[in-house]
Amino acid sequence: MTLKALGTALFLMAVLAGCDNKPKQTAASSSMDAVSKQAQELSQKAEEMSNQAQEAAQKAADEAKQMAESLNQPAADAQTAINNSKSLPNLQDQIKYLIGQAQNFLAQKKMNDVLAIGQYILSTLDPNNPEAKALLEQAQAGVSEAVSGMTNKIKAFGK
Repeated sequence: MTLKALGTALFLMAVLAGCDNKPKQTAASSSMDAVSKQAQELSQKAEEMSNQAQEAAQKAADEAKQMAESLNQPAADAQTAINNSKSLPNLQDQIKYLIGQAQNFLAQKKMNDVLAIGQYILSTLDPNNPEAKALLEQAQAGVSEAVSGMTNKIKAFGK
């Protein structure tokens, strides 16, 4: 074989080797494009999920704020206060809220509501709660005072 023939053979081998690599490079390039596209899609989905999570967190925070504001307001009656207390996370928070509501009712001389809350605390939440017991005693004293006052008015009316 002559030097010219050997050069031609090497050239042809190089060309063939180059042609053989091109499809591999194209396949590799296609795979890289597909992976890149998937990565972009996943990134977009992650961003969407992050936005949804932020929106959900904001909604939960707004609802918690509304609940806290409503719990800071005096309840209309004992049953409303008891129902509101059930949304609180633990027993101590429920009792604290109900004691506060009962004290508010006591100040308004709504003795039936004070009695209902005191009885609920002692029968359902904490049978030994001293604050509930004290509120019950105060409410019973208030009821007795009101009955005594009415009795005296009736007696005075009859004279």
